Amino acid sequence: MNKFKYDTNSYRFAENLEKVFLTKDLSTLHESLETFNVDTDQSSKYHKTFYKLRDDHSFFVMFKRFVENEIHPLFDEDILFQKKPTFRIHMKGNLAVGGYHKDRDYNHSEHEINFFVPLTEAFDSNTVWVESEEDKGDFSPMEASYGEYYMWNGANLTHGNKKNDTGRTRVSFDFRVLPKSKYTVSGKKSITQGVSFEIGKYYEELS
Repeated sequence: MNKFKYDTNSYRFAENLEKVFLTKDLSTLHESLETFNVDTDQSSKYHKTFYKLRDDHSFFVMFKRFVENEIHPLFDEDILFQKKPTFRIHMKGNLAVGGYHKDRDYNHSEHEINFFVPLTEAFDSNTVWVESEEDKGDFSPMEASYGEYYMWNGANLTHGNKKNDTGRTRVSFDFRVLPKSKYTVSGKKSITQGVSFEIGKYYEELS
């Protein structure tokens, strides 16, 4: 697990989504939402708005530039990346949604690498907790500020969320990268969106 920094003046992810959601502070999104449960954590009005954005929306144009300029250089080969990142809101006082898991338990390739990009402060019980080695169970929080992100092995390390008792909502997005040499057509689909793990569907290739 490695933490990196990026320039928020070059990649204004939070500011872009604040315009989309008509708010001045992403950490206040919880004020107009009902508490999530395992069936609704990806279906709030903000999630629906995010996933309905066109592929050529400025957020996704910026995201692709981020992958090309910041993420691709971390690999020594061509990569495939999650075409549309997963949007998260971890509301204050909210129970953890779903159980602790490894992404490979949900049809993901064991060769995928995860990236966690907070758009608000991510700390203590409002962030993702992950073990240091497979099945070790020594969970610790991935703490980061806006302008920082993690590269980590979510496919094979157990991870999850706690009830957020920090008093502050965490907003973030995450995505997965697959070394192109590890790509195979498996016929499997993502659990949440039901998208096939294929180039042009779940994955996109840098042009």
